[in-house]
Amino acid sequence: MSGFPIVDLVIGMIFLYFLLSIICSSMVEIIQTFLQVRGKILGQWLTRIFDQPVPGYGNKVLGEVLMDHCATIGLSPKGASPNYMDARNFSAALVEKLTYNPANPHQIAVDMVSLKATLTQSTLLSPEIKRTLLGFAAETEANYNLMATKTTNEMELFRSKLELWYDSTMDRLAGTLKRKYSQPFTGIVVALVVICMNADSISIAKYLYNNPTAREELVAQANQVVAHPQRIKDPIQTAAITGPSIKTPDELQATTDSLIREIRTARTMLAANLPLGWDHDQTQGGMWFTKIIGLLATMLAAFMGAPFWFDVLNKIANIRGTGPKPGSTATGDFNKPS
Repeated sequence: MSGFPIVDLVIGMIFLYFLLSIICSSMVEIIQTFLQVRGKILGQWLTRIFDQPVPGYGNKVLGEVLMDHCATIGLSPKGASPNYMDARNFSAALVEKLTYNPANPHQIAVDMVSLKATLTQSTLLSPEIKRTLLGFAAETEANYNLMATKTTNEMELFRSKLELWYDSTMDRLAGTLKRKYSQPFTGIVVALVVICMNADSISIAKYLYNNPTAREELVAQANQVVAHPQRIKDPIQTAAITGPSIKTPDELQATTDSLIREIRTARTMLAANLPLGWDHDQTQGGMWFTKIIGLLATMLAAFMGAPFWFDVLNKIANIRGTGPKPGSTATGDFNKPS
């Protein structure tokens, strides 16, 4: 321990917020997985950008056809976007559909001349996206001509530009996912978890300050998590669209089970040291105002997310007395632990 109760108290409270964030983010991840919000956002983008009808597919637009393409569909239901679409698979599917000729189904575009001719004549693209792709083609030709050593072909360079464009778009869609789904879900889940657990920051801080044993046990657990981060993990919250694809019911069940284990692990760590739950509550009369402030403070802290609190915990845990031992003066090396 650090030898300073206030430092231990701060570490204990930060560890509390970290564990609550783990619980909340795991629950949000479970909700988003079952609602398939990643696939919905990806599908909305595809049908908005590639909104021209494709002959021979009824009323389907190109975006819907790309969802069902053999290079992208995986095991997602027909007519629904997968949760994840790799950039290379996307570019392969798009080029195949744009260059497909029903009169000669085995013909493919093998150079930029034939590709540009196909793009110019295509009715599958809106004028804006057509100009964009023709611009990529022109840049590809210019870059290829400037290459001293031809280590790749023009079609591969063109696909690379498509993949970069796709990846940058997925980064923006990840922000949309966070704004439209993750943050609202997190706010609701945080409020429910904090209220149900009666995680009052003010009451817990008082309890830890007045109970050195519980405080030291909580700090010891915090130090173990900092030293061994794999002991408890935080679900991915930001990379949403470009995260791993869940393709089968077994993978869905495995993901859910993993998240539930994280929730139980975090809950066990909290229950072992803190008087959580309304059965421990001793609020009386005019103390309800303080109780509300304490609950709101916990909600705000948990909403910050586990990565934020882990970074803070990692920095504070390295304060003299809780971090690594100082170097040995006998060896003259003050950087290596003794």
